[in-house]
Amino acid sequence: MLELILERVPQPVWVIDHDGAIAYANPAAVAVLGYDDVAELRGRQ
Repeated sequence: MLELILERVPQPVWVIDHDGAIAYANPAAVAVLGYDDVAELRGRQ
């Protein structure tokens, strides 16, 4: 349920794991960071 909410909010939300890599990003974060797809962001530092 939380992921569904995060997918719909207009604010960018991303989660960084303990290694500093992006573990999650919602569509707003993808757009703000200049990417086309969330798959491009996952794992990036």
